[in-house]
Amino acid sequence: MLALYLMEPERIGLFKAAFLAVSSFCNAGFAPWPDNLIRWQQHVGVNSVVMLLIVLGGLGFGVLDELLRYLRLRAGQAVNRLFCALRAGRQCAARFKAARLSGRLAGKTDALPAAGAAKSPAHPGAGYSFAPATPRPQLSHLSRLILKTSFGLIILGTVFIYLTEYFVNSEDFFEPSEVILPALFQSVTCRTAGFATVNVGRLTDLTLLAMIFLMLIGVSRVRTSTWA
Repeated sequence: MLALYLMEPERIGLFKAAFLAVSSFCNAGFAPWPDNLIRWQQHVGVNSVVMLLIVLGGLGFGVLDELLRYLRLRAGQAVNRLFCALRAGRQCAARFKAARLSGRLAGKTDALPAAGAAKSPAHPGAGYSFAPATPRPQLSHLSRLILKTSFGLIILGTVFIYLTEYFVNSEDFFEPSEVILPALFQSVTCRTAGFATVNVGRLTDLTLLAMIFLMLIGVSRVRTSTWA
């Protein structure tokens, strides 16, 4: 809501931003303008926020909760590995410095192990682990299936709509550079949301057929969206 409002505070307004945010997350498809979202057809910010809310609502709370826990665990492990590497690096540097000052490394060839020789506990850096052995977090089979299917359909729908509107549309409704964002938006929204940034009546029959196919598939069975 705040992202929509801050991008266009005068044209959208706080109430319309809240209405559009709720409608997008619930995949309701209701917009507070008579032309739906056609006036925002080439507005990257508004399109991006609405598409993100549609996708999140289509995934469902169960998948979102699992995805957040997965990302939190992966981020925690990455930070842990970084701190462990920094700590091990400081410890190795301190032991090398101490060995150099004590004369064990100064002018001696046997201070470091030979190539191929096993490391001894006295060798600086030996025995240090850069990260604890923690199990790698995994998403459930259902969540992986939902995520792969959702993003796969979005990509395929975008490519198909772009090709049909760019090469087949004889009315030259779009300029070549203006097809990408509407194609992506329609691929995201037509599965259940029902928003429109284009005049659907001027789309090609192939595009409409692709949109019908995406509508038949819909969203995941654990969605938060409605069938409005």
